[in-house]
Amino acid sequence: LSDKTSYKLYGNWTGVIPTLIEPLLTYLARTFGQPLEKLHPIISACVTSSCTQKHTTIICLFFDHVCIQASCH
Repeated sequence: LSDKTSYKLYGNWTGVIPTLIEPLLTYLARTFGQPLEKLHPIISACVTSSCTQKHTTIICLFFDHVCIQASCH
C-alpha cells in the first residue's frame, strides 16, 4: 500500500472482517440447504407518513436470484 488513506482503509477492513466470520458461519449453518427468504419489496425506517422520505434502490445479487430492494428513510 502506497499512501496513508490506503493504510487506513486496510486497517479498517482488517478490523471488520474478523467480526463477520462468526455471523457468517451462523448464517450458513442456519440456511444450508434452505431456500433464501424473500424480502418485502420496500424496506422502511419511517414510522409515520409525515417524515421526509428519501428513496434508494439497491440491487442484491444472490447466488440463486436477483432482488431489487427499495429503501425508504
